[in-house]
Amino acid sequence: MKQFSLRLDELSKMYEQPWVIIDENDSFIKIIFQEHGILLISKDGDVSYGQWELIHRAQSLLLDIGGQKKMYNHLFIDKGLMLLKLDGYSERILVLVNQNIVPDLDVENYLKRTFDSQKNEVVKKKRVNKNPNDLSLNEKIQKIRKSK
Repeated sequence: MKQFSLRLDELSKMYEQPWVIIDENDSFIKIIFQEHGILLISKDGDVSYGQWELIHRAQSLLLDIGGQKKMYNHLFIDKGLMLLKLDGYSERILVLVNQNIVPDLDVENYLKRTFDSQKNEVVKKKRVNKNPNDLSLNEKIQKIRKSK
Protein backbone atom coordinates (compact mmCIF):
# COMPACT_ATOMS: atom_id res chain seq x y z
CA MET A 1 0.00 0.00 0.00
CA LYS A 2 2.87 2.39 0.80
CA GLN A 3 4.25 2.03 -2.73
CA PHE A 4 1.13 3.77 -4.07
CA SER A 5 1.11 6.46 -1.38
CA LEU A 6 2.22 10.06 -1.74
CA ARG A 7 4.55 11.54 0.85
CA LEU A 8 3.00 13.75 3.51
CA ASP A 9 5.12 16.69 2.35
CA GLU A 10 3.21 16.53 -0.94
CA LEU A 11 0.15 17.76 0.97
CA SER A 12 0.20 20.97 -1.07
CA LYS A 13 -1.54 18.94 -3.78
CA MET A 14 -4.39 18.47 -1.31
CA TYR A 15 -5.06 22.20 -0.71
CA GLU A 16 -8.57 23.50 -1.21
CA GLN A 17 -10.04 20.00 -1.35
CA PRO A 18 -13.03 18.92 0.80
CA TRP A 19 -11.74 16.16 3.10
CA VAL A 20 -14.49 14.38 5.04
CA ILE A 21 -13.57 12.71 8.32
CA ILE A 22 -14.96 9.19 8.56
CA ASP A 23 -15.39 8.14 12.19
CA GLU A 24 -17.72 6.18 14.45
CA ASN A 25 -19.87 9.24 15.24
CA ASP A 26 -22.70 10.25 12.96
CA SER A 27 -21.28 13.77 12.58
CA PHE A 28 -20.40 15.05 9.13
CA ILE A 29 -17.05 16.83 9.49
CA LYS A 30 -15.43 18.36 6.45
CA ILE A 31 -12.02 20.01 6.62
CA ILE A 32 -10.25 22.04 3.97
CA PHE A 33 -6.49 22.57 4.15
CA GLN A 34 -5.70 26.12 3.13
CA GLU A 35 -2.36 27.78 2.62
CA HIS A 36 -0.48 29.31 5.54
CA GLY A 37 -1.69 26.64 7.97
CA ILE A 38 -5.34 27.64 7.97
CA LEU A 39 -7.85 24.83 8.40
CA LEU A 40 -11.50 25.38 7.49
CA ILE A 41 -13.78 23.06 9.46
CA SER A 42 -17.47 22.37 8.79
CA LYS A 43 -19.23 20.18 11.32
CA ASP A 44 -22.80 19.46 10.28
CA GLY A 45 -22.73 22.82 8.45
CA ASP A 46 -21.37 24.90 11.35
CA VAL A 47 -18.09 26.47 10.24
CA SER A 48 -15.03 27.25 12.33
CA TYR A 49 -11.34 27.70 11.75
CA GLY A 50 -8.41 25.69 13.01
CA GLN A 51 -4.78 25.31 12.13
CA TRP A 52 -2.55 22.67 10.61
CA GLU A 53 1.21 22.30 10.48
CA LEU A 54 3.34 19.85 8.61
CA ILE A 55 6.22 18.35 10.60
CA HIS A 56 8.42 17.24 7.69
CA ARG A 57 11.13 15.25 9.48
CA ALA A 58 8.60 13.20 11.43
CA GLN A 59 6.24 12.74 8.44
CA SER A 60 3.56 14.05 10.79
CA LEU A 61 0.70 16.49 10.65
CA LEU A 62 -0.31 18.65 13.61
CA LEU A 63 -4.02 19.47 13.59
CA ASP A 64 -5.63 22.08 15.84
CA ILE A 65 -9.39 21.57 15.72
CA GLY A 66 -11.59 23.28 18.26
CA GLY A 67 -8.60 24.08 20.48
CA GLN A 68 -7.52 20.43 20.62
CA LYS A 69 -4.09 19.85 19.13
CA LYS A 70 -3.27 16.34 17.95
CA MET A 71 -0.35 14.95 16.01
CA TYR A 72 -0.95 12.36 13.33
CA ASN A 73 1.61 10.27 11.45
CA HIS A 74 1.50 9.42 7.76
CA LEU A 75 0.17 5.96 6.88
CA PHE A 76 -1.25 6.49 3.40
CA ILE A 77 -2.10 9.47 1.20
CA ASP A 78 -3.31 9.74 -2.36
CA LYS A 79 -5.64 12.13 -4.18
CA GLY A 80 -8.76 10.50 -2.71
CA LEU A 81 -7.78 9.20 0.72
CA MET A 82 -5.62 10.06 3.73
CA LEU A 83 -4.95 7.59 6.53
CA LEU A 84 -3.21 9.20 9.49
CA LYS A 85 -2.33 7.41 12.75
CA LEU A 86 -2.61 9.26 16.03
CA ASP A 87 0.92 9.73 17.37
CA GLY A 88 2.04 7.50 20.22
CA TYR A 89 0.88 4.04 21.19
CA SER A 90 -2.71 4.61 20.11
CA GLU A 91 -4.05 2.47 17.29
CA ARG A 92 -6.54 5.21 16.36
CA ILE A 93 -6.54 6.05 12.66
CA LEU A 94 -7.95 9.24 11.21
CA VAL A 95 -9.62 8.50 7.87
CA LEU A 96 -10.08 11.48 5.56
CA VAL A 97 -11.83 11.06 2.22
CA ASN A 98 -11.69 13.61 -0.59
CA GLN A 99 -15.34 14.26 -1.35
CA ASN A 100 -14.54 15.43 -4.90
CA ILE A 101 -12.76 12.16 -5.75
CA VAL A 102 -14.92 9.76 -3.67
CA PRO A 103 -18.37 11.43 -3.61
CA ASP A 104 -20.06 8.37 -2.07
CA LEU A 105 -17.35 8.27 0.67
CA ASP A 106 -17.07 4.49 0.15
CA VAL A 107 -13.42 3.97 1.20
CA GLU A 108 -13.40 0.21 0.70
CA ASN A 109 -14.68 0.41 -2.87
CA TYR A 110 -12.32 3.31 -3.67
CA LEU A 111 -9.29 1.33 -2.45
CA LYS A 112 -10.36 -1.74 -4.40
CA ARG A 113 -10.80 0.27 -7.62
CA THR A 114 -7.55 2.19 -7.10
CA PHE A 115 -5.37 -0.81 -6.31
CA ASP A 116 -6.93 -2.96 -9.04
CA SER A 117 -6.23 -0.28 -11.67
CA GLN A 118 -2.70 0.37 -10.37
CA LYS A 119 -2.00 -3.36 -10.23
CA ASN A 120 -3.21 -3.69 -13.81
CA GLU A 121 -0.87 -0.86 -14.89
CA VAL A 122 2.08 -2.60 -13.22
CA VAL A 123 1.19 -5.88 -14.96
CA LYS A 124 0.87 -4.10 -18.35
CA LYS A 125 4.27 -2.46 -17.90
CA LYS A 126 5.83 -5.81 -17.03
CA ARG A 127 4.35 -7.35 -20.17
CA VAL A 128 5.63 -4.52 -22.37
CA ASN A 129 9.12 -4.63 -20.84
CA LYS A 130 9.28 -8.40 -20.72
CA ASN A 131 12.36 -10.09 -22.10
CA PRO A 132 11.24 -12.65 -24.74
CA ASN A 133 13.67 -15.15 -23.22
CA ASP A 134 11.87 -14.91 -19.85
CA LEU A 135 8.85 -16.96 -20.87
CA SER A 136 7.04 -19.11 -18.35
CA LEU A 137 6.81 -22.84 -18.98
CA ASN A 138 3.21 -22.48 -20.23
CA GLU A 139 4.21 -19.65 -22.58
CA LYS A 140 7.10 -21.72 -23.97
CA ILE A 141 4.76 -24.66 -24.61
CA GLN A 142 2.27 -22.31 -26.34
CA LYS A 143 5.05 -20.89 -28.49
CA ILE A 144 6.26 -24.37 -29.50
CA ARG A 145 2.71 -25.46 -30.39
CA LYS A 146 2.17 -22.36 -32.54
CA SER A 147 5.42 -22.92 -34.41
CA LYS A 148 4.39 -26.48 -35.47
